[in-house]
Amino acid sequence: MMILVPMMFSNVARWGALALLAGFGLVVGMNLLTGRIRLDGLLSGVRADGQRYFSYGRAQLLAVSLFTAALYLVRVFQNPSQLPVISNIVLALFGASGGIYAGEKAWAMLFSRSTSAARRTE
Repeated sequence: MMILVPMMFSNVARWGALALLAGFGLVVGMNLLTGRIRLDGLLSGVRADGQRYFSYGRAQLLAVSLFTAALYLVRVFQNPSQLPVISNIVLALFGASGGIYAGEKAWAMLFSRSTSAARRTE
């Protein structure tokens, strides 16, 4: 009986977490479909001349963030009794991704590729 109780609690916790995540996903999905969460400009920037451009820095940061979150969630569901250990490779990947994005933003600000610097001074 003692072994059965922790196993039942683990299953209840797993299903509860899954229901919570499904609820979050449903709310975000509905808001995306109704237009309350706008995605225009998520992966693009604006040049000084007003033209939009595809931001590779934003795209790779989004991809690495989603990959890292999915990996973490899978590991939590595999063993819900403890938080998973994040490997140094994943941390390095996440740090490099943030560095690439910050480097792209610095490049754009220093060489007037984006109008975001002009908007901050107005």
